[in-house]
Amino acid sequence: MHQSLPLTDINQELRTAGVRVLTIFGIVVALVAVLIARMVQLQVVDHARYSTISEDNRIQLWPLPPTRGRIMDRNGELLADNAPVFSLSIVRERVKNLDETLATLKRLVGLT
Repeated sequence: MHQSLPLTDINQELRTAGVRVLTIFGIVVALVAVLIARMVQLQVVDHARYSTISEDNRIQLWPLPPTRGRIMDRNGELLADNAPVFSLSIVRERVKNLDETLATLKRLVGLT
């Protein structure tokens, strides 16, 4: 006995395969469009925000206290000592009344 197999329509299979290929292609195009839109948002729209965050990550300030102490030579003689030094500067263009400012500083700091 010879058993017959059902014949399939080759055109129907080609249409089904074409629909599947187009569906997958459409999904890939949609995903690429979403990725491109997200890249544009991150790099163009939100550039200032992320640039500031990036700059803050790049530069980190760590205050290091300086080593203090007297510097002695091998015979124990003092070469350098610690002495506080202060500097006071006034920019004439930024002071409204120079005489009044100098009078106030004279009282506070003891200027001559």
